[in-house]
Amino acid sequence: MGLLERYELMKKAEQESSVTDEEMKIASERMDVLAKYAEVADEALRAEFGDDYELTDVEKLAEMLIQNDLQIEEEEVKVAELVEAGQILAHSFAEELQKIASESEEETK
Repeated sequence: MGLLERYELMKKAEQESSVTDEEMKIASERMDVLAKYAEVADEALRAEFGDDYELTDVEKLAEMLIQNDLQIEEEEVKVAELVEAGQILAHSFAEELQKIASESEEETK
């Protein structure tokens, strides 16, 4: 194996490790989010039941909280889209009314 081939292999390995670093960063961020949900679920269960709950209860509640937040986010997106569509329709309606009003003014002159 020549020096050029080794250099190319080293560069390829370096690129693969940098992708791995990015993937690790993304995975770490996701784990942080999951840990926060688990912490909230744990605190809620502790406040409600004291120490009378299991880890599976924390996991279930955290999953339910995540699903709820995802549903809320989807609904917020839908509402924003509907608001935008409503504004477009209102502007079109107003323009049409102005057009009709100007046409009726021209007819009366």
